[in-house]
Amino acid sequence: MTYISYKIPANAQEEYPMSQYHFSKLLYTISLFTLTLFGFSIASHGAKAQQQELPKKFVNYIISHEDYVNSIVQKADTINRESAIRCENVQSRERLTPDLLSDVLFETREDIARRLQEKHLDEGNEEPMPVEELKPLVEEEYKTQSPKIGQWIEHVRQNGCDVLRQLNILAVAIPGDKPKLYGMNNGTTITDPYLQNLAEEKTIEATKLADFDCNTDEEAIIVDTVMEGFYNADRTQLSHNNQGLGWQERWVTSTCNRRLDIMIQFIPNKDGEYDIKTQLYPDQ
Repeated sequence: MTYISYKIPANAQEEYPMSQYHFSKLLYTISLFTLTLFGFSIASHGAKAQQQELPKKFVNYIISHEDYVNSIVQKADTINRESAIRCENVQSRERLTPDLLSDVLFETREDIARRLQEKHLDEGNEEPMPVEELKPLVEEEYKTQSPKIGQWIEHVRQNGCDVLRQLNILAVAIPGDKPKLYGMNNGTTITDPYLQNLAEEKTIEATKLADFDCNTDEEAIIVDTVMEGFYNADRTQLSHNNQGLGWQERWVTSTCNRRLDIMIQFIPNKDGEYDIKTQLYPDQ
C-alpha cells in the first residue's frame, strides 16, 4: 500500500491537539464496491475483509438527504481544520463507500402514522387526525426521514497540499433527528471505534520506546494511519487478501514535535477478539 508522506508542524502539539473519542463496542463489518447514483460518486477504498451490499434506502439517504450531506461536508472541514496535519488549500474531496457497523433501520409508514397521531392527540385534540390529512404528512416524512437506528463510518478522501489524505467520520443514528457525527483517526485504518480506542492506548504506550528527550506520554498525538496489509499463514508477508489471520497497520504520531511511526498488529484470538501488538519500525 502506498505510504502517505507529509511534514508535521513544529507547533502541532501546542496549537492543534486532536480529541480522542471513546465508544462502546460495535460490530466490526466492512464493505467493498463502487456506487454512482444521481451523479454522485462513492468509490471503494482500502483493503477490505468482505463484500457487503448497502441497503438501497440507506444509499438513497446518504446521497440525497441534503441536511445529512451538508453535515458531512461541515464535519470534514472541522476535522481538517483541527488536525495537526491540516491542509490550508483543499482542492477536492470525495466520499468513499461507508462501512456499516450495525443494521440501519428507518421508520415504516405505519410507524410514522402512529407517531403523528400520538403527537396530534397529545396536543389536546380529541379526535384522531383524518386520513386525508395524515397521509400526505406521512409520505413527506417517509421520504425525508433520517435513520432511527444504526451506526456507520463515512470516509472522505481529501486532495490538497500535494498529498492525498482520508478523513473518517462515525455516524450514529438518533431517533427523530439527523445522525450525530464524531471525528475518528485519519487514514486508511480498518478498525472499528472499539478496536480503534484500544489501539490508540497501545500506540501512545509504544511511543515511550523511542529515545526522545521529552515526556512522550503527554505529547504524543496520532495524526494518520495506514492499512499495510493482511497476514498470511505464518505472518511473514502482507497481502490485500484477507485470510482471517489478522492485519498490520502503520500509525503515524507526532511525538515531541517529531514524526514517529508505530507498527500495529491485529491478531485474532480464540475468544473471538483481537490481540493488539505494537512496536517501532526498525529504521526508527
